[in-house]
Amino acid sequence: MKLLNPARLAICTLIVCVLLYFFPLFRISKLGSSPTSALDSKARSVLDTASPKKLSSPDVTTYIEKLWTDRLPEAAGNAASVDEVLAMAAADPARARQEYGREVGLGGPTFFFLRGRGRIESVDQDECLVIIEGQSQPIVLEIGILLGNAVRDATGLVNVGEFPNSQEFNRLSAELNERCESQVIRPVRDFLVVGTHVKFVGCGEVRNNKDFDPLKLIPVQLTVLNPAEQIE
Repeated sequence: MKLLNPARLAICTLIVCVLLYFFPLFRISKLGSSPTSALDSKARSVLDTASPKKLSSPDVTTYIEKLWTDRLPEAAGNAASVDEVLAMAAADPARARQEYGREVGLGGPTFFFLRGRGRIESVDQDECLVIIEGQSQPIVLEIGILLGNAVRDATGLVNVGEFPNSQEFNRLSAELNERCESQVIRPVRDFLVVGTHVKFVGCGEVRNNKDFDPLKLIPVQLTVLNPAEQIE
């Protein structure tokens, strides 16, 4: 076996030492200040910034009040025209859902946030059938006990990520429905008679194209028009 001469051995040893200095087999780090911990902390900071701040349970009450009194009335002016939606739905329901609706979740229902006016054709305890001038299909205003998530989900104002749990998120639906019953429908309930003209902003839910015949809306604003207002 041929041995390395001392000079060559010294050079090889020096090279190995240099490599180990710059590329150590392991590192010794001070506890509590490892690079991994720093990276994890930075990653958490980025995620916290990107994610919506979750509300506490008491904050949900304040959130609902602000949504109902400020944000929802402001958004009502941007609701889609019921005339345009019904006209498109009569020819191409799928396109109407795509252009005017809002889907929550993959394969879920399509929600609509609409405004319009029309004449009451019939009314009972739970529903008010409204004829929209120039449209082949009427709409139905739901005026009985209100259920579902249309008011919560149709406007696009609510982010589920803001809520601490599903219970509080579902509570929002229940409270919005109750306010529609007590503050929107009940004050005008006795004036909803056949032949009366109404102006409305409402939220509806379509699970399949047959739900356009007729389209049902929960009113978040509902006004009975006097004769002078009917011709505007």
